[in-house]
Amino acid sequence: MTDWVSAAKCPKCGGRMMMSEHFALTHDYRVRKDGRLYKRYKKSAEGFVDCVTAYCESCKTYWDGDNTACETDGVYVRGEGMELKEL
Repeated sequence: MTDWVSAAKCPKCGGRMMMSEHFALTHDYRVRKDGRLYKRYKKSAEGFVDCVTAYCESCKTYWDGDNTACETDGVYVRGEGMELKEL
């Protein structure tokens, strides 16, 4: 089992991270360089309810709800993540 690491930057490539909270609408937050979330967010299409995911905008790697945690001191991910396949 791997340890949790800060999502301040992508563990794979060092790129910018995005954290999404999934409700009836998904709230997409950018992760700051200190690992915390910006207050502003974008709304996107609905997803799984009560789930948090993380995504790297550079290398297109994402971490599912089991491997993403949003705590009061920042966002954390574990594992290698999965690469998005282009359709």
